[in-house]
Amino acid sequence: MSVADLAREAPRRYLDAMPIADWAGALLDRLGTAPTLREREHVSELVAIWRRVLEPALLAHFTLADHAALARFYATPEGASDMRKDGGFPGRHHAGPRG
Repeated sequence: MSVADLAREAPRRYLDAMPIADWAGALLDRLGTAPTLREREHVSELVAIWRRVLEPALLAHFTLADHAALARFYATPEGASDMRKDGGFPGRHHAGPRG
C-alpha cells in the first residue's frame, strides 16, 4: 500500500471507530424529524454524507500518525466510553480554550 493510500485509509479507520450512526439518529431525534425519516435507509444516507464531509477534513487536519493513534484509542473500551461521554462529537474537549 502506498503512502497516499495509507493517508486516505487512515481517516476511514478513524471514522469506523466513531458511532456516526448513533450521532445521525440523535441529530434526527433532536430535530424532531418524522419517524419515517429515522428509518435505517435515511440514517444510512446521512451517515454516508457525514463521512464524505468528514474524511477530507480529517485528512487535512490530522497526520497519518494522529489518525492511527486516534483510531486505536477510540477502538478501545476507554475510547468508546470517552466518545459516549463527550456527547458523540469528537474534538470538542480537544478544541483548546474556546472548546
